[in-house]
Amino acid sequence: MLLARTGGAIAVLVYLMVVAASPPALLVVAVSAESWSELVSPSHWGSRFRGRWMDFFLIYVIFVGALCCLVLAALPILAFASTKSTDTMQTTSAVVVLFAIGFTISLLGRLCGSFAIPVAPEVTETKPAPAPLHPSLSQFKGVVAARS
Repeated sequence: MLLARTGGAIAVLVYLMVVAASPPALLVVAVSAESWSELVSPSHWGSRFRGRWMDFFLIYVIFVGALCCLVLAALPILAFASTKSTDTMQTTSAVVVLFAIGFTISLLGRLCGSFAIPVAPEVTETKPAPAPLHPSLSQFKGVVAARS
């Protein structure tokens, strides 16, 4: 009986972790999909995440860091509001929560939207060498001209 409770608690924790971690991945795939069939296509998922796991982890780092900064910025405001009255604190808390929800949606949408664009292969452009001031100043012609 004790093991069943522990197993249930672990299952709930795993479920909550999956629910908390899945929106960015699903949002990246949904933003970049052109049809409903691409949402479940392994090739589409692979094209978005192959070799970019550290970039994807960075989305979580930025997201969680921004939320922590938001909480740290809101704590003094809520502490000050609690000194006035209970109604003031509740109103201030509601405003902070509404701001946090909008901020979270906006930030997550921007981060995942920027991640959804596939990485373009690097193109190395060869720039033409600048024209020499005088033909005798060319690397090879100058050497030949100097010897003659």
